[in-house]
Amino acid sequence: MKIKKKYTNDEINNVINKSKDILKDTGRIIVRPSGTEPLIRVMIEGNDLTLINNLLEDISCVIENKIGIK
Repeated sequence: MKIKKKYTNDEINNVINKSKDILKDTGRIIVRPSGTEPLIRVMIEGNDLTLINNLLEDISCVIENKIGIK
């Protein structure tokens, strides 16, 4: 059984959920802490590279601003 981690920061949750809504069934988004490094991994798969890069930038900026990790 896969357990989905929900981040405690509403702004981070909102940008992740908004991005998932934009992708719908054309891709997926995985945001998780690294198991080996002190950072958060943001992985996005989909068909539209421009859209993926824009969503990645949006999510990464919110995470960087909220928890200060680059």
